[in-house]
Amino acid sequence: MHEARGSLVRPAAVVLLVALVAACGLQTSGVGPGGDGGGDPEVADGDFVPPDDGTDDLGPSDDGGDVPDTSPTCGNGRVEAGEECDDGNPDDSDDCPTTCRFAFCGDGFLRAAFEACDDGGANSDSVPNACRTDCARPRCGDGVVDIGEACDDGNSIDDDECRNDCRPRDCGDGIVNGDEECDDGNPDNTDACLNTCVAATCGDGYLWDGEEECDGDARDCTTTCGSTGSQDCVACVWSATCTPPVELCNGRDDDCDGAADNGFACRAGETTSCTTTCGSVGAGTCTDACLPPEPAACTPPAEVCNGVDDDCDALIDEGFTLYCDIPHDHPAVDLCTDPGETLCNGIDDNCNGLTDEGFECSPGATRPCTNDCGVAGTQACAEGCTWGACCAPAEVCQPVGETACDDDCDGTVDEDCGIVAPPNNTCVFATPIATGTIHGDTTAASHTATPCSGGSGRDLWYTFTLSGRRIVYLDTVDGNSWSTVLEVRSGACPGTPVPGACNDDACGGDRSQLVLTLDAGTYYVLLDGHDDSHFGPFDLLFQLSSCTVPRITSDGDRSGNTSGHGNSLRGSCGGARADEDAYYFALCRSTSITSHTCNSATRYNTVLYYRTGSCWDDNPEPACNNNFTCGATTAGASRITATLPQGLSFVVIDGYDGAQGAYVLNVSGLP
Repeated sequence: MHEARGSLVRPAAVVLLVALVAACGLQTSGVGPGGDGGGDPEVADGDFVPPDDGTDDLGPSDDGGDVPDTSPTCGNGRVEAGEECDDGNPDDSDDCPTTCRFAFCGDGFLRAAFEACDDGGANSDSVPNACRTDCARPRCGDGVVDIGEACDDGNSIDDDECRNDCRPRDCGDGIVNGDEECDDGNPDNTDACLNTCVAATCGDGYLWDGEEECDGDARDCTTTCGSTGSQDCVACVWSATCTPPVELCNGRDDDCDGAADNGFACRAGETTSCTTTCGSVGAGTCTDACLPPEPAACTPPAEVCNGVDDDCDALIDEGFTLYCDIPHDHPAVDLCTDPGETLCNGIDDNCNGLTDEGFECSPGATRPCTNDCGVAGTQACAEGCTWGACCAPAEVCQPVGETACDDDCDGTVDEDCGIVAPPNNTCVFATPIATGTIHGDTTAASHTATPCSGGSGRDLWYTFTLSGRRIVYLDTVDGNSWSTVLEVRSGACPGTPVPGACNDDACGGDRSQLVLTLDAGTYYVLLDGHDDSHFGPFDLLFQLSSCTVPRITSDGDRSGNTSGHGNSLRGSCGGARADEDAYYFALCRSTSITSHTCNSATRYNTVLYYRTGSCWDDNPEPACNNNFTCGATTAGASRITATLPQGLSFVVIDGYDGAQGAYVLNVSGLP
C-alpha cells in the first residue's frame, strides 16, 4: 500500500492549454488520457512529440518525417502518451501517484486525506480484517466479523442478537434480554440486580446494600457468658439470639449453662476421683484435657475393711478387727463389722463371746410364765429361737363365757371340765379355710381376744394364706340375728389387726362384712360376738379373687379406656381379640344389676359380661351381650341385666373383633 503525501489536484493548466490550441486551430489530439483519433500523437518513429514543441510545422505533409525532440517520461511534469496525469513528483499519496494515472481506491496507494487504507487487489468487503473496497478500514457494522469483534450483523439495531458494538447480546450489556430478570450493565452484586442478571433476593448469598442486614452464613457474636457464639442470619436479618458454642475443656463456661467444663470427665485443675495403681478409687488433679490423672499420679485412699488393698501398700484390711462367721452363711459379709448371730444354733457364730444374741432365746433355754388365763406355766425356747407357748402342768377349768386357755398345751381347751370348746377357740389352733361357706358355732367357745370394735363375746379363729395380691371377701350375712364382729389380723398369733379390716354391723343389720385387698402372706380371721350375750351358729362366706380391679359401690357412670390394658378375658358373645377393663361388686345379698354402654361417649363396638366369684373365664357368666339397640348414636353398644349372687361379682367391658377405646359404663341397681 502506498501512503499519500499530498492532496488530489487535477492538471488544470494542461486542460486549459489544450482548449486554447483547439480554439486557434492547433492540433489537440494525443494530449491527456482520452483524445480522439485525429489528435493522436505521432508515433511513426516510436517516439512521442508534442504538437506544440516548435519543431513541427504542423503541416500534414511534414508529420511523417519529423523526429521527436524528447522521449516521454512519467514524472517529468508533462502529461504524455499513456499518462492520465504527471505532477512531476514522486509522491504516491497525492492525486497523481508515480504511475501517472489518477489516484483511485484500489490502486494500492494510500491517498492522503481520502483513504484510510488501500491494499489494491486485496481490498475486500467479505474477508475479515481486509481493507474494504471503499478504502475504509474494517469496522464494527461492516457486516464482517473482524479481530476484536464477537459478531457483526452490519445493521444499526442495538437490541437484536448482535449489539452495535459488535458484542453479542448477554448479561451485563444493560439490556434485559431473553430469560434475564434484570440487567443493570454493571458487575456490582450489592445492588438490586446481580451480575448474573438475576434480581437480588434474600438467600442469594449476596448482601443487598440498604435492603438486607445479612445474607448467608452466621457470624461470630458474644454470648451472655462471654464466650464466642454464633448469630444466625434469618430472613436476611440478624437473629436476636447469640447461640453459645459447645463446651470446651478450658476452665470456662462456654455453653452458658452455668457450669464450666461440664460434659467432660472432670474439670481441669480440680481434684477428681481416679484409679490407683492397685485398682482402688483414689484422688488426683484433673488434667488439662479434662481427664482423670494416670494411676501413677492418683493418690490412694485410706484402707477400708473390704477384703482388698485400698491404699496400695500390698496389705489387705490392715488395722481392722476381723470377726468370724463360723457357719459361713454370709460369704460376702464385711467381716470387719460384727455380722451378728445369723443362726439360732447355740453356737457363738461371730466369735464375740456371746451365743445366739439377737434372738429371743437359745435352744434348750426355759423360763417361767403366766398364760392369758392367769395360769402359771413354763416357756421353752422353740425352733427359730422364739419363746414357745406358756404351758401349765395341768388344765385349769374356766367358767363358760369366760376367757379359756389350753393351759396344758394339749390342743384342747378346758378338757375334763364338762364343756368341750371348739378346737379353734384360740389363735394358735386357727382353722385353715378355703373359698366357700364355713359353718361354725360360738356357743361353747370362750372369749380369747378383744377385736377392734371392742367386742367381748365368745370367739373362734380361722386362717388363710395368700400367694399374691388378692381381693378378700368375708361376711356373716346368713339370716341369723345375733351381732357378729369380724376382724382380720396378720403376724404371729394373736396377730396385729390389719388397718381397715374390722366390721361390727353391715348390710343393714347386726351381721358383718369385710371387703379387702391384701398382699401375699398369712392372715387370721377373728369371728367374735358383740358381747357375751351374742353367740350362736353362723355361716361365714369366704371368697378370694386375683382380679384386683376397682370396686363399684354405687350407681352411676364410670369412664375409662380399654386400649393398652391387655387381652386376658373373653365372653361367650365376643371379646376374644380385644383389650378389656373390669370392675367388681361386693353384694350382701342376691341383687339384680344392670350395666350398659348406651351413650354417645362410647364410640366402639363393646361387649359386656358378668362373672361371679372372680373375673376369669372359668367362672360362672350370668350374662353376656354384644349389640344392644339403644339409639341412633350408640351403634355397637351393649346392655346386660342379671341377678348377681351374694359376695363377689365382676362386670367386664370388652370389645368385639378387636375393637377397643374410650368408654362410659353405666351401672344401676346397687343397694
